[in-house]
Amino acid sequence: MLEIELCDEKDWSDNLYTIGISQMDKSLSIYLEDIDSFEKAIKDKEYFNKCAEEEISLCQDIDCDDAVKDWNFFKNNFDNLFEMADYVRLSFGRIDELEFLRKNKILKNKKVVLTGFYSLDDIEQIEKLEKKYNEFDNIYVQLTGNIDYVSLDDCKKTINKINEIVNSVKTLNLSPMENVMYVYDLVRNREYKEEEKEKGENSTKSRDLSKVLFGDKIVCVGFSKLYSFILRKLGIEIYINELEHTFDETSGHMRNIAHIVDPKYNIDGVYYFDSTWDSKIKGKSYLYKYKYFAKTKDQIEEENIRNNLIDEMIKTSMADLFESVSDIIYSDDQDALIEYIKTINYVSTMAIGKRIIDLSSILINYSKFDKDKFLDKFEECINYFCKDISAEKMLEILFNVRKIEYYINPEYYPFELIDLANIAYNSGWTFEDLSCLNNDEKFLYTIFGGSANIFVKQFKDYESKKNLEKEIAQVKLTRTLRNALDKKTHVE
Repeated sequence: MLEIELCDEKDWSDNLYTIGISQMDKSLSIYLEDIDSFEKAIKDKEYFNKCAEEEISLCQDIDCDDAVKDWNFFKNNFDNLFEMADYVRLSFGRIDELEFLRKNKILKNKKVVLTGFYSLDDIEQIEKLEKKYNEFDNIYVQLTGNIDYVSLDDCKKTINKINEIVNSVKTLNLSPMENVMYVYDLVRNREYKEEEKEKGENSTKSRDLSKVLFGDKIVCVGFSKLYSFILRKLGIEIYINELEHTFDETSGHMRNIAHIVDPKYNIDGVYYFDSTWDSKIKGKSYLYKYKYFAKTKDQIEEENIRNNLIDEMIKTSMADLFESVSDIIYSDDQDALIEYIKTINYVSTMAIGKRIIDLSSILINYSKFDKDKFLDKFEECINYFCKDISAEKMLEILFNVRKIEYYINPEYYPFELIDLANIAYNSGWTFEDLSCLNNDEKFLYTIFGGSANIFVKQFKDYESKKNLEKEIAQVKLTRTLRNALDKKTHVE
């Protein structure tokens, strides 16, 4: 993608033409003295070549090969550069953008990008821009969640769609963990589908928030963004967790991570969520598992190893991380400790919302550095990543979410007792309560983990204590009565 950036302030170079800083593949920045100098600037090949030669010489001196390639591209294509440009971005401080567009009618058939970066909370600002530029239909902006620029119309549609989803969830009055599971089901109700590169489809088609919302393509980046933006609007601080492939630098994966605090279920820990790996494949089979939902670091690390993935922020198990940091601390290896600062503070920020070490503690005040106090605090942070959620809690959360889903759409969401049992088993949830097992079963469970037979016994014990079958029947009866009432009202 090619962009021409127009600016009215010079930065580090005295040249009128410089390489632009942009999310596009190539960007040429052009300085304009006033509102009338645009057409001359895109046609003055002689002066452009002079600037280009100066910039190429400078780039060669500092071994900046990519910039040299860009300059040569611009030189070779200068005559057609304006026609080739996918976007023209206005970065003005002095020049009035609206007056500039009215004056330079040559831009009428170009996608014009306005200055500014907009979030999903900026609907009023977008509506003001729509009103201000209502005589133009080629205005684009930068919207969070998107690499490509977004038209004002699509920007407004994106914000309204996210708000529509968020408002519908808010009416359900769910707890934080219930919100997390309910939205997980909304997001993963999509089939993983890459863009068709052989047809010239851009990779943003399956990754940009706006395109994912209204298109049929979605990959891990799209799943993670969609999940993140909905939950953030619901007040849950959730982040993107990026992973690299061990053997392929061009490949990787993306999921979510969040510190979930939910007093209703006595949950307070940091968990990973992979809606991509739990997403729809064919039919409704995905609704019978939450295999990658609310996983601890060590649980998800097993999957990382199995899939040759490395977490860019925490590359090992939590036990190995703590051991490594402890060894470094007690060996007084300051250089090694500096390399761990980013990971240590990532862990502490996710766990307790703040950094627990900085460079000055090591380089300036290391003699006063309280090693034991630091390691106690770091261990406290580590523990937030290690709080496994029991099958009992997961089933309670699932029941409270699934009954709402069933009530909204009984034809789609499975809600029998056997369905809940299958979900718990397929998801790998483990029961804390072993009281229903005999001594031999407890021994086998402790050594080898639960077998299918042991799981069935534990689930039956849980079901009888919670009277699940009766609870499910009550929900179904309520839904049936509601159906009857709706039909009667419709007839009348």
